[in-house]
Amino acid sequence: MLSPATQAQLARGWRVVIAEPAITAWQMLPQFLVTLGSVYLVAMFGMAHQILPPLVAIPMAVGFEWSWLRSVATAGKVRRTPETERYIRLLTWTALITVISYGVLYILGLPSVGVIPATLGPWWGVPLALAKVVPIALMGFASANLHRLHRQDLTTAEQLRTDYETERARQLQAERDAVQIEIEREWRRAHLAEQIKTLRVANSRERSANTARALPPAASGTGTNSAANTDREQLRAHIARTLREQPGANRTALAKELGISRTLLYELIGEAKQAGEL
Repeated sequence: MLSPATQAQLARGWRVVIAEPAITAWQMLPQFLVTLGSVYLVAMFGMAHQILPPLVAIPMAVGFEWSWLRSVATAGKVRRTPETERYIRLLTWTALITVISYGVLYILGLPSVGVIPATLGPWWGVPLALAKVVPIALMGFASANLHRLHRQDLTTAEQLRTDYETERARQLQAERDAVQIEIEREWRRAHLAEQIKTLRVANSRERSANTARALPPAASGTGTNSAANTDREQLRAHIARTLREQPGANRTALAKELGISRTLLYELIGEAKQAGEL
């Protein structure tokens, strides 16, 4: 069982080496059929004068045409820059010159034509050697660089996509964090409002208790005094806790927040100090 990475590499190899040239050949079928003649001429010229054996010359000719088709497919997808344009022109002219030179030289070497002798001397040997080697080398050079630039484009595009996805994920996380912070802020506001409401109720009870203390004992009642004392102790404990946490808290603002007078506030602070709470 092949790993997913190996399967992806095999799929990419099939697409680049087989599928894309085949699709290009089908899309350019008339041109492809015409260039079959160039495959024959390249193969025959490679075998002429016993330079290359058939097992080398025929695959070379097929590979020459296949590389040309693959390069045409790549040239249609690569990002156009001065460098890619240079290699595309080199590839095009090299392929054209190769087919022309191979075809012409092969025909001139036929016994029926007899322009190029069967036994090559220095005057024919050097030009024919250059004609066999240089065009193929130039075409391979241009094709390899064109594919290199295409791979660079793919790598750059993949990097840009990765960067975009990373940035988008960061933005989404920041938005989620902001929503969470707002939810926590609203919860604290509601909790604080509930605490203030509770303290106001306690303050109201304290005022009622103060009023009750001002009445004769028969009118105030024992139960009411007990409840008032409890509320007063809770309010004093809250004030002591607030001042312990915020020693520099403004007394006037605190009294206003609790809904009590400054006099009562300082009275409760004094009680808290006597009780050891401050």
